Amino acid sequence: MLPWWIIFLPRRKGVHPYFGPPSRPYGGPDVKLRHLKKRFGNNLWPNLIYVVTGKPLPLAFIRLARKKKLPVILNQNGVYFPAWYPRGYEKKNELMRRMHELSDYVIYQSRFCQDASQRWVSPPIRKHSILYNAVDTSHYSPAPPPALPLRILASSYFNQSNGYVLGHVLRTVRYLNDQGLQAKLLIAGKIEGGKAHTLPNWVIDLIHQTEMKDNVTYLGWYDQKEAPLYYRQAHLLLHVKYMDPCPSTVLEAMACGLPVVYSASGGTPELVGPAGEGVPVDFTYEHIQLPSIEALGAAIQRVWMKRNDLSTLARERAASEFSIDRWFQTHQQLFAQVLSESR
Repeated sequence: MLPWWIIFLPRRKGVHPYFGPPSRPYGGPDVKLRHLKKRFGNNLWPNLIYVVTGKPLPLAFIRLARKKKLPVILNQNGVYFPAWYPRGYEKKNELMRRMHELSDYVIYQSRFCQDASQRWVSPPIRKHSILYNAVDTSHYSPAPPPALPLRILASSYFNQSNGYVLGHVLRTVRYLNDQGLQAKLLIAGKIEGGKAHTLPNWVIDLIHQTEMKDNVTYLGWYDQKEAPLYYRQAHLLLHVKYMDPCPSTVLEAMACGLPVVYSASGGTPELVGPAGEGVPVDFTYEHIQLPSIEALGAAIQRVWMKRNDLSTLARERAASEFSIDRWFQTHQQLFAQVLSESR
């Protein structure tokens, strides 16, 4: 429910942000918003509006907030570009551009997000900063590694439009087995057309095509409460999504001690740093690029050889650079700054 009545209310003192209607139980923007609501409340008599591009508030509401002289903070995630949204990316980006124009401050989720936004949406407004997504490292924590063989996790929301990602992961794990490295693939997350622990036919077809029936386990859907149990069943995370802006999955895996092998594109390299290995791809906004299966396989083997050291490094990096306590503190300081400047 949107508090349209704010136009009739006097402005409050203190920090009283509004983050939008109730969030779904899954999805990157929703997870972020649930964290913020739990920490700061979700005030129906607000003096600050917080907008996430992945789950935008109506422009009419944002304009109303501006008319009431309430400051607006925009959290800018990824943008739309031809490679993955060929039909209508201009219209989607135009909506983001209008949100930029109505905002007092923009948070970019990564350097990549800032660069992509500047290319496709809007030059940076005067007041902006980069603030990566965060992970609760008290909840996401390591456990003793699972038994052999090598267990590779692919965790995401998969649908038929991005099914090529899952197919590429399946072929990569098949390649490893063909090369003599026994490996199993664990798939976790919501899958279009499937049920909680049942794969849809289009994924079953992919598994049969790659002859991976005996080497794949579908762990099913999970929520934030269950998620660490899923990560702890794997030795490493394989993340090949192209131009992923700031994937929380990567941070959650690292917090659980999983090194990451990934497509060296988007914001993922900024998150992983030395706690894994990126496989280069050509940079273009026009076509989806995937690392070669052979290069991914070689990277996985190198990471596997150093798994213990990289696991420790992944956990340390998640705790030192991306802790949710630090993220909350930064938001608290930003809210106070923006409110002070708007008076």
